[in-house]
Amino acid sequence: MTAPTPSIQELTDTYAKDVAVASGAEPTSSPSVFIAQLRTASINLDDAGINGSEYLDNAAVYLEDALNSTDQNEVQILTNRAARYLEATADLVGKYRALACD
Repeated sequence: MTAPTPSIQELTDTYAKDVAVASGAEPTSSPSVFIAQLRTASINLDDAGINGSEYLDNAAVYLEDALNSTDQNEVQILTNRAARYLEATADLVGKYRALACD
């Protein structure tokens, strides 16, 4: 049995706080703003030398494509791919927070 596909909004709501920390912004409930914050967070993590920062950029690409798609099957595939990349968010942001405290 496979887990249900999360919606773009569910992914936004789940990861918004952590992504906001790494992007230097306030948490958002807007998927399009969240995608922009993912890109900024990816750059900030990369600048901090944190391996895996590209996961957030990859998630942003998939979410943006899903947001712009009208094909529900494609949306499911893209959102699932984004969700897999976002699974590392808490760990990546935890490393970023640790660096900020040093």
